[in-house]
Amino acid sequence: MNATIEQTPVDRPREFPPFSLARLLRTVFDPKAGERVCVLIDLENPREVEGFRFLQNPDLSIQRHGHDAIYQGLRNGVMYELGLKGGEMFAYEITGGSNLDLPTKGYATDGREVDLVEDVYKKYDLILCVSTYSATAPLTAFAKQYGFRGATMHGMNQVILSSGLAVDYFEVSKQAEKLRLGMTKADWAEIDYVFDQQRFTLHLDLAKQEAQKSHGLCRGRPRYRESSGRRDLLRPRRCDRPVPAQIRGWHHRPHDGRRRPHCESRPAPGQPGHCRRAQSKAHLRSR
Repeated sequence: MNATIEQTPVDRPREFPPFSLARLLRTVFDPKAGERVCVLIDLENPREVEGFRFLQNPDLSIQRHGHDAIYQGLRNGVMYELGLKGGEMFAYEITGGSNLDLPTKGYATDGREVDLVEDVYKKYDLILCVSTYSATAPLTAFAKQYGFRGATMHGMNQVILSSGLAVDYFEVSKQAEKLRLGMTKADWAEIDYVFDQQRFTLHLDLAKQEAQKSHGLCRGRPRYRESSGRRDLLRPRRCDRPVPAQIRGWHHRPHDGRRRPHCESRPAPGQPGHCRRAQSKAHLRSR
């Protein structure tokens, strides 16, 4: 079985449409008129959400993007355009790591202490979380329990807003499915990519795992999907050949330079690769 995905030439930069919150919410969630939406952020001192005092701290760029692009976007016409209600912002204390348990209490912009379960999870249909650390795992569990839909957008910056969150997620879903078909139950995959004008190859041992796709769409009945500007392919059992500790569009755990560092890889949406399968082997080309 062979699967091929057309690849954008490396010397031709990818162009993205301008970021549109309305288009993003309409595509990902297909919200219905009357649904309630809110924004959730994390702060070392969550009381600083009162009166938006956190905006005075220039180091809180993630939370500022959440305020400017998401909260203000909702308030400046997107809620009216989509027929949504609410639009409040809440803050919880920063957890210190990705996917750790969230606090039970938070604060509203009017200074009120809120119970995140009773005042947020149970009262809103759409929860948009812009945080320092990913809250995907705990919010997934709460979404299943309380019936809301949500998006985690941790580490938000201008690059993510103008690329990963500006793409057409219908197209992302199609490309993710092609990659899933090309890689599922493969023994290994190799990914060629360019970073800082250098070419690298990442070898991933996949051990014939069934590939899963996270394509960003969460339409219809409440269920949870992460929409962080990235999509999951497979969790490799092992990756071969040293690679940079951090490259744009991917995350690699730091390693000591040995030939078999452990890594978790998440390509940015809209970066299709060339995927070729021969028997049980898969080759993925992504630049």
